[in-house]
This record gives sequence, C-alpha cells and structure tokens, in this order.
Amino acid sequence: MVEPSLVGPRVRLRPIERENLSRYRELSGSVGLNLLAGGLGVSESLDKLQRRFDAGEFDITNRYICLAIKAEGGVLIGDLALKNEENMPSRAASFGISIGDPDYVGSGYGAKASTLFLSYALGVMSYHKVNLDFWEYNTRAQALYEQLGFVHEGRRRENHWSRGRFRDDVLMGITAEEWWAKHGPPPQPETELP
Repeated sequence: MVEPSLVGPRVRLRPIERENLSRYRELSGSVGLNLLAGGLGVSESLDKLQRRFDAGEFDITNRYICLAIKAEGGVLIGDLALKNEENMPSRAASFGISIGDPDYVGSGYGAKASTLFLSYALGVMSYHKVNLDFWEYNTRAQALYEQLGFVHEGRRRENHWSRGRFRDDVLMGITAEEWWAKHGPPPQPETELP
C-alpha cells in the first residue's frame, strides 16, 4: 500500500513509519532540541517509541496529524503535527514543527514544510484558524512563525521551568483569511476531465 504524502519544493510530508522510528528518535532526542522544545534533555527510548507507534499514537485521525518531513533524497529531517484538541466544529487546531537534523536547520526546510502543510490544512481540510505556542527563548521558532504570518496573541507568564528559572510561553495564531492574504489564494483542486 502506498502511503499518502504531500509533495512540495524540496520537501515531502508523509506519515511516520515504524522503520523510521530509530531516525525519528535520533532527531527528536538531541539534548539541545529537547530542551528547546521544553523537555528535560532526556530522549525517549526506541523501545518506548515503538510501543507508542504500535499502540496507534502516530496514526493519522481527523483530530491529529503527525507527519515526517523528508528532504531531497528521502532523508528524514524532522516532523510536524496538527492537533484539534477541542472539537471539530471549532475548525481550530494547534500546530508545531521540528527540524532535528542540524545539517538542515536554517536552510528554509521548516518554512517550506510549514507552508505546504498549512496551505493543505487551511485549504483542503478547511480549518479556520491555526494556533501555536513556543517557549520564549526559542527565537528561531519565533522568526519562522512571524515569516509565515502568524500574529502574536499573548503570553502565559512563567508557565514552565527551564534552564534554571520559570519561563513564558508565547502564543501566536493565524486565520485562514490572514494566511491566504499573505500566501496567495487557496489552491484549486485538481480535476480530471473525461
């Protein structure tokens, strides 16, 4: 069976596969990336990741999508996720992205993958709004989200402990109307004529 994927310039987004879990762990398990994402700097074991995968935690549903980001040549470089944790009628979801391979950080892959996926989420899946949050010290994430057109909506002050003190969470969001104003009109579906 061929897994569905989204293909754009320089990136391909597809479901995470069990045989990719070792690489996925390597990418998400670096101490620096783990701390940047608000973790404790300890990576998850491969065995635990495989159990989570087998239990269906990486399955794509109408409320949760987690996709692997592959660069040219099929190299797995990161992942992104969209979660609708409230209710489907709200048509709002939370977004996050991580490029874990240092050779691909700062090279535009995060922007390409985010643009491809968010255009799909807002255009095809008909989400009205995408929200996100990140730790105040993640300046790279802030620069990416501002580049994509996300708007600052607030802060959760001193919401988590990291690097020796309490830190703020920064909240941002973008509506479909704001997205299309910045990125052009939504793509029209491809059709085959008889």
